[in-house]
Amino acid sequence: MATSLLGLCDNYPMSDFEPDQLTISSLLGGDFVQVSSAATLVEVAQRMTDEGISAVGVGDGELLGVLTERDVVRAVAAGRDPETKVGDLAETELVWTSPDSPVDEVAEEMMNHWIRHVFVGHPGELLGIVSIRDLLIAYINTAGI
Repeated sequence: MATSLLGLCDNYPMSDFEPDQLTISSLLGGDFVQVSSAATLVEVAQRMTDEGISAVGVGDGELLGVLTERDVVRAVAAGRDPETKVGDLAETELVWTSPDSPVDEVAEEMMNHWIRHVFVGHPGELLGIVSIRDLLIAYINTAGI
């Protein structure tokens, strides 16, 4: 296994692969966090901080959207009330990918759409979420850094 960067890469044992051989399923791990659309901006920001995550799903049972760190910053900068319901802020146009999608293709798709998160699965069957950080860690591991 490749030497991990600050211990962040230990959950991604993929040093035997090249980036163009990796699929998104190899990056899935951990629990996806979903919050109620009635949760407040401050509650969700605190949860994201506590759990060290950069995005949460928003919905009441069914996934309706996503709220990212960037969305939180924009809401604060715009002077939104900390008690604003995240259902009013969540991005509802989600980008989905298959677990069999090659990592390099998903990375290119993320760059082309200027997004930092993709949902794995399809509407109605969420398997996980992959962030740009996950892709970076995969590339670091395959480079043997």
